[in-house]
Formats: sequence, structure tokens, C-alpha cells
Amino acid sequence: AGVKTLIERNAFSSYLTSFLLPEGRDYDALHDKLKAEGYTIYAGQGNFSGKIFRIAVMGDIRPDEMNKLLQLLKDFFK
Repeated sequence: AGVKTLIERNAFSSYLTSFLLPEGRDYDALHDKLKAEGYTIYAGQGNFSGKIFRIAVMGDIRPDEMNKLLQLLKDFFK
């Protein structure tokens, strides 16, 4: 489905990264799937409501946790 970032990499925040939600994909379904696996994502606000999802990228994130998140995202967006 081709998930893309909202902004270019050189403008990324060190705390939160925003991703465009592919057309026809439901934020609530993605949120609920990830929440069931122990991950929390955040919805877009205002004009971005229903169009993006955001992931916090701070804290003690281990490689195995990141790999699991990436696999969950791949499975969801097949």
C-alpha cells in the first residue's frame, strides 16, 4: 500500500514521526491492531484527522520491539 512519511526526512522531529495513511485505510483499525500488541500510535489532528498516523520515536526502544512493530505494519498494509 506504500506508507510514506508526511514530511521529508531532513525535517523529522526527534520525538514524533507522522506517516500518511494510505487511501482507503482506517486509522481506528490500525490503532486497535497495534494496541492489542502493546503499541500506541496517535491520530492526526485538525486537517490531518483520518489522513495520518503518528508514532513516538523516543525512549528506550529495543531492536526487537521495532522489528515487531515493522512486521505488524507490513501485515496491516498488505
